[in-house]
Amino acid sequence: MIKAEHISKSYRQGFFSSRKQEVVLDISFHMKKGTTFGLLGSSGCGKSTVARMIMGILKPEKGQILIEGTDPQAMDRKTRGQIMQMIFQQPEESFDPEMRLGKSIAEPMEVNEIGTAAERKGKIEALMEQLNLPMQILNRYPHQISGGEAQRLAIIRALTLEPQILLLDEPTSMLDVSTQAQILNILKELQKSRGLTYLFITHDAGAARWMCDEIAVMDQGRIIEYGPTEQVFAEPKEKWTKELLFSWQI
Repeated sequence: MIKAEHISKSYRQGFFSSRKQEVVLDISFHMKKGTTFGLLGSSGCGKSTVARMIMGILKPEKGQILIEGTDPQAMDRKTRGQIMQMIFQQPEESFDPEMRLGKSIAEPMEVNEIGTAAERKGKIEALMEQLNLPMQILNRYPHQISGGEAQRLAIIRALTLEPQILLLDEPTSMLDVSTQAQILNILKELQKSRGLTYLFITHDAGAARWMCDEIAVMDQGRIIEYGPTEQVFAEPKEKWTKELLFSWQI
């Protein structure tokens, strides 16, 4: 479904500098439809940059990304948004602090002219029930809810556009352990019921092992291990890679 072929990306070091810092270095992988593909690595290894290239926010300097055969850079913003949605590490920051949550969640459907007001309301109600949230919470503002509630609402807002792919960028790292487990279970249930494809970005080896069908381990912009998740954990190619994998705790 998603192919990344020899992609690279660098950033200029300073506004007036011609020097560049290599962030992603010649990586390739293939995400299969209806599965979860993980990018596991420490902070700054290039994981989020990869996600932003897939989303079409950034353009690879080398190589190409194809989503069902199409370069995301060739898609307009509306089309990309209906195919892919991104869930961030701090979901409360993606909501307008001065807008009630119900309005924020309905806004993508309004912008994309999806359904009537009654149909949009019905879709939100069904998603709220599926993710076990009371409708009253939609009258609140972002600062009035918990991190777990904010993350579930971010998932609901993404699903209102019925995307095929969710890019999950450290979706549970800011949550306590019990809430992390709830969110991961919700994501698994949604994937099963909706046939979603996930890119799961994390520094948490335990979460990656629980969520992912296949995994790529990144270090300093490169993929150092890649394959079925259990195989990567059981049989890493290098001793130092094994030590790196198990240095990240759940």
